[in-house]
Amino acid sequence: MFSFLKKKPRLVDFIPKGFVDIHSHILPGIDDGAKNISQSIQLIDGMNNLRFGKLIATPHTMAGVWDNSSEDIKESYKSLKNKLESEQPEISFASEYLIDNSFLEKIQSKKLLCLKDNYVLVELSYLQAPVNLYEILFELQLKGYLPVLAHPERYSYFFNQFKNFENLKN
Repeated sequence: MFSFLKKKPRLVDFIPKGFVDIHSHILPGIDDGAKNISQSIQLIDGMNNLRFGKLIATPHTMAGVWDNSSEDIKESYKSLKNKLESEQPEISFASEYLIDNSFLEKIQSKKLLCLKDNYVLVELSYLQAPVNLYEILFELQLKGYLPVLAHPERYSYFFNQFKNFENLKN
């Protein structure tokens, strides 16, 4: 009856304590996320206030845009960890790899940074999927990795073809 008197839910009310965020751009200065350690710490504090128990930093690895190597990501992670005063939330790192022809080269020649075990965070171009998408995913799986597709809601070229999402899931 008096719905205007009801307390509006806050974001923190929807996040279970200890929740794991698997896709954070919190490493300083290596992609379009935090520009410096100060911004990284602000983001981490905000996630901690939302009761996240673990954050996995996943900066972009995208040829010609963010040419992050595994070493660059590890160094950025180390510099951030050295500045943190608290171990809460727990922080680890991986990468968010753009699926393109350069990714196919990375699969063949390098060890990829995984979210956990052999789970690799991947993304597609916002304009169109690679022509050889399923070939690349097949190669990824042959190397023992399991792809995790980042933000599928952004791939508008699949919106009227939901079967593509089902194929990707399978």
